[in-house]
Amino acid sequence: MNLSFAHLPGRPNALRAAVAAILLCITFAAQTAFAQVDPLQAFQAAQQAVARATDADADQYSPDWIGKARDSLSQAQAAAGDKKLYRQAPQLAQRAQAEAELALVQSQAAVAKARLLQTQGDAQALQRQLDTPLPPLSPPPAPVSSAAPADAGSTTEVSP
Repeated sequence: MNLSFAHLPGRPNALRAAVAAILLCITFAAQTAFAQVDPLQAFQAAQQAVARATDADADQYSPDWIGKARDSLSQAQAAAGDKKLYRQAPQLAQRAQAEAELALVQSQAAVAKARLLQTQGDAQALQRQLDTPLPPLSPPPAPVSSAAPADAGSTTEVSP
């Protein structure tokens, strides 16, 4: 005799629950995969990222990436005004944000490296000072007495 799930008690409910859970997961995954990114939030995040990178001297320490971030932000703004390219604007803004964040991290790394080199140079200078012999100490000055010196021009009165 062939058994099926219809004959087993409790199995159809478990199977239905499993199928429902799988469908729920697929639906959730599809929603997150095709979710629309708010263009305004994407632009604001990109602009803030570019500003943070600029404040961290990315123009000096990471000019390529901050330049790419600014170009991508400009492209995103241009795409936002074009009906054909409007859907690409949030992705371009996200790319600008990522490039600006990379510029920020590279700038911070360069500043940290410069500070490290400065600290190592200071440490080496201190080590050189410790390795050089100290100059000989001069003899200590003569102690000064706390009593007032006798006044040579003073006379003492003698009573008769």
